[in-house]
Amino acid sequence: MPSLLDGINSFMWALRELSTFLPLLLLARLFQQGLWKVRPYSALGVFLLVDLARDLALLLPPYDSHPYTLIWEATLPVLLLAQIGAGVATYAAITELYPKIGPFAVKLFAACLILACLAGLVLLPFEVKRIGADEAPVRVFILVQRWVATLLAGGLVLAVLFLARFPRPLKKMPRNIMTHTACIALYFASYALLYAIKNLKSMHGAQWAAQGQLGFVCVLYLAWTVGLSKAGQASEPWRQLDPAVKQMLDRRYERALEWMRQAAGDGRK
Repeated sequence: MPSLLDGINSFMWALRELSTFLPLLLLARLFQQGLWKVRPYSALGVFLLVDLARDLALLLPPYDSHPYTLIWEATLPVLLLAQIGAGVATYAAITELYPKIGPFAVKLFAACLILACLAGLVLLPFEVKRIGADEAPVRVFILVQRWVATLLAGGLVLAVLFLARFPRPLKKMPRNIMTHTACIALYFASYALLYAIKNLKSMHGAQWAAQGQLGFVCVLYLAWTVGLSKAGQASEPWRQLDPAVKQMLDRRYERALEWMRQAAGDGRK
């Protein structure tokens, strides 16, 4: 009679297989819907391909071997660059809906990244204490992963919150952009949390967190696949407002734009 442990192991094996199949399904969806060449989904596709190629390369040597460690360390910078590219492309696609904010968009994202960086410093003293002599190289790499994931998740969330509070886009934000931004921000946030837990516990003491995060990422892959579509690229105009309300919103919009131009050092009207 199968034990509970056997059932858990079987479930985790199925979850790992699913985490490999779902990115392939998402890539197929991007091609099928004609989104492969559209920013930011092209950057998402590149990131998925890099991640899958890295996973395949890590299947070649035994898990606890020296070649496995070398491949893991050598391919990590490529993966991080692909993640950064996907995050920056997402922010660029959002700011394209706000054409009048101009150079302020760059300063806004930089400020949000700085705030996310400062928030990431909170756990740093506790993480550094866990770096032992034998574990130092691996834990430093995990710390770098946590740092990048924190910056990308925090930067995107803070920037979107700011833009949602101030000038609205010229048209309603397309459903694809909303779905993608939510999914990729949650994706990076889940990895930031996982790597923080790994750095605060023993190297093998965070298996429950890794398993839970893997399941959460599978849900995000499904949300991406279902939520992204050719029809979701459409951007509808805002509904007609009462003239007095519209005039009030326009004045607020222009004041916010003027403040942004001044903050960006651009004196143009």
